[in-house]
Amino acid sequence: MIGHFLTYFIARGMPGVMNFLAIYLYSRLLTPEQYGKYAIILAVAALINSLLLSWLRLGVLRYYPSYSEHERKRFLSTVMVAFAAYSAVSGLLVFAASLFGVFDSGYSTIWLLGLCLLWVSGFFEINLEIFRADLSPKSYGWFYVSKAVLTLTVSLATIWFFHLGAEALVVGSIAASLIPLAVVMPKVWRGLDIRLFDWKMLRELLTYGLPLTLTQTMAFIIDSSDRLLLGWLSGTAAAGLYAVTYDFAQQTIILMMTIVNLAAYPLIIHAMEKGRMAEVKSRMEQNIVYLLAIALPAAGGMTMLSGNLSGLFFGEAYREAASLVIPWIAIVSLVQGFKVFYLDLAFQLSKQTSKQILSVFTGSLLNIVLNVWWIPVYGLKGALAATAAAYAVSSFMSWQLGKAHFSLPFPRKEVFKVVSSTGIMLAALYPVHHIHGTAAFLLQVAFGAAVYAASMWVFNIQGVRSAITIDRLKLKVKG
Repeated sequence: MIGHFLTYFIARGMPGVMNFLAIYLYSRLLTPEQYGKYAIILAVAALINSLLLSWLRLGVLRYYPSYSEHERKRFLSTVMVAFAAYSAVSGLLVFAASLFGVFDSGYSTIWLLGLCLLWVSGFFEINLEIFRADLSPKSYGWFYVSKAVLTLTVSLATIWFFHLGAEALVVGSIAASLIPLAVVMPKVWRGLDIRLFDWKMLRELLTYGLPLTLTQTMAFIIDSSDRLLLGWLSGTAAAGLYAVTYDFAQQTIILMMTIVNLAAYPLIIHAMEKGRMAEVKSRMEQNIVYLLAIALPAAGGMTMLSGNLSGLFFGEAYREAASLVIPWIAIVSLVQGFKVFYLDLAFQLSKQTSKQILSVFTGSLLNIVLNVWWIPVYGLKGALAATAAAYAVSSFMSWQLGKAHFSLPFPRKEVFKVVSSTGIMLAALYPVHHIHGTAAFLLQVAFGAAVYAASMWVFNIQGVRSAITIDRLKLKVKG
């Protein structure tokens, strides 16, 4: 678990740093309207991928490990045929939308680029799941890191040399997926033959993945409908102000929780497949403690230091909105990650994925209704409050419904230690949280991290003190 976590931490942490740098630069190079246009294209592409492709990606993660080397050729051939069918259907949908005048004439070029982004990003995600299912975190890492580096590099070059706005970011995203894919295709998809297509494998993928697709699509609606409705009700500039700050805060928290899940989930699945339920319980307890130990202090720290963060990381046009959005989204992201990476495991491990739909459907419907109601009245605050309410209701329902299918372990003592350590850290930060500036921010982060680490040591969270003591004794014996 620790080894996989550290590898995925590097694999997702470096792109996270690149994303921070990207937001810092984009908020200075692009206007809120330009970034808003990009955010809307990205949201629509992600929605279509979530609606039409998630079943395939999730099925690859679940079933790829169960096949032998010979059977994987047939499995991947089936996956490729399914992806080709998806590409054709999504292309027809975009073409039909353009015929009916759904796209504004000024958006025609970027929507065509968005279609290309839809295809390459979808196939990129499938390859990521293959590396993850194969327990190959190093391959996953270079594949993901290369995309992050290329996205920023190509986007900035396109802005600089061709003086493009939102189109530059879409071109950068497309190129960043295509180049790594060109490298891995000959190895991962070697022996591909569409004549090996297997209907039985396709049905298996559909049976498992379709309920999760509906769930993820509705979760995406909770996550992204606010910016789409802001763009519709308040203009693309409002959507851009909201999206750039929302992405900054959410990606920080969700990135940290995703890293834990990337390491924990495949190990839990492998233990389940082998019937080792004691190991499943132990790994799930590790999962929830690590999730909270990383995300809770991060959310608390971002909330307390939101004023300083806004001034340091965002251009002047974005700072006022950032000061408002960061505290809300830090807490919302914590709730979101707790639901997705812990509460929803009850449905996935029991293979009752269809039972998960009700909670997410309720949350997505509530989010749309509240956004339409509150955005015209309260603007950004209305969108934030709607998202918070939707995730709170959806999480509560997942907790209540999931208990009937799988009993999730919850190590109260360890969780209490994490909460206590976070409280001590925030109490120590409070006297200095109002001081602004780069030097002040670095000192605040270092001070908060030191206090939190000391608290973890004192409380011995997940046996950290015992583990370090044992490692020292081993080194002394070897010496």
